[in-house]
Amino acid sequence: GNTASQPVTWVASGGADGGGYITTSRSFSEQSTTTFRAHNDFFLPDRTGSSDGAFIGNWTADQVATFNISVRHNAPVPVTFGARFAGPFNFPGALGYVFRPVMPNTWTTLEFGINPNNPAFVSFEGQSFEAVFSNLGHIQILTSVPDGFENNPAPITFDLDNPGITVIPEPSSS
Repeated sequence: GNTASQPVTWVASGGADGGGYITTSRSFSEQSTTTFRAHNDFFLPDRTGSSDGAFIGNWTADQVATFNISVRHNAPVPVTFGARFAGPFNFPGALGYVFRPVMPNTWTTLEFGINPNNPAFVSFEGQSFEAVFSNLGHIQILTSVPDGFENNPAPITFDLDNPGITVIPEPSSS
């Protein structure tokens, strides 16, 4: 979903891998920095969630090591992306940023290391890593507001492709 949890647009081709991707538009003057939302409440009444529930659950027990996305935007300046990971009730959450600006009109793959010592996590909202990642229900993709664009009402297009997780393999399978 988008900032307001409304459906985003699916584009059938032209993604980071040549296939389909999702897209939405918003301005930097909006109050929220949330650009994309994925959570367990989507697709009621069965509540299978975004991506048929593939990204919800106990990431600690499942040994999720990374969360990856490919992103693109058409802002006239580089943009920094982040993510907020939260439980089914949207609190507590872990807030992390990939401190590498994404250049305009360029697909860029970002990786969020899912571990308590990752310095990209700037907040666990007063809770612990375990409290957040043992019952994950929401993922929000965030975009920073570049300096000087705080009140700019121009619509910016944001694209997202290839969301995925990697897990630590069991010793017998590695």
